[in-house]
Amino acid sequence: MLMSVSAKDCGQFRKDSMAKKKKTGFSVEESHAYYIYSIQAASYAKLADAVRPHGLNTPGWRVVANLQEKDGTSLRDLARRTSIDVSNLSKLIASMDAQGLVTRKRSASDARRVLVHITGKGRKTFEAALPAVRGVLDRSLDGFSDKERDRFRACLKRMLENVSGG
Repeated sequence: MLMSVSAKDCGQFRKDSMAKKKKTGFSVEESHAYYIYSIQAASYAKLADAVRPHGLNTPGWRVVANLQEKDGTSLRDLARRTSIDVSNLSKLIASMDAQGLVTRKRSASDARRVLVHITGKGRKTFEAALPAVRGVLDRSLDGFSDKERDRFRACLKRMLENVSGG
């Protein structure tokens, strides 16, 4: 479990991690990737707990959340938006289709493309799980002002653009 670090503690934290870095030239705790992975893992577990009572897992939540925002999305675009590879997403969509949460239809303009649609049941499931998901997401930003949240999101977006080559 990660401990809480106040702004006052950051100075000592930095000194400790710099001492470790001097020994090897690298400090895990100085790497932003360490924090990104740790946040992702903890968030994934909390989201899984939040959506499980609604019959979803975390990837399933990402699918219904994206489809309620942009229904009729191609499998390839949905894979990009959910960060799930196409092969695993295809299996997940088949399972969610069997549950009645989504449907798959061939595109009228290009029969090679499969479009994924959220069903009424999928939309109700999304709406039922949303308060719990919002709680998890809001708790992760406790103590951040609106300005800090906006800046943080902008920094994350820029990092994503950097690693995506865009």
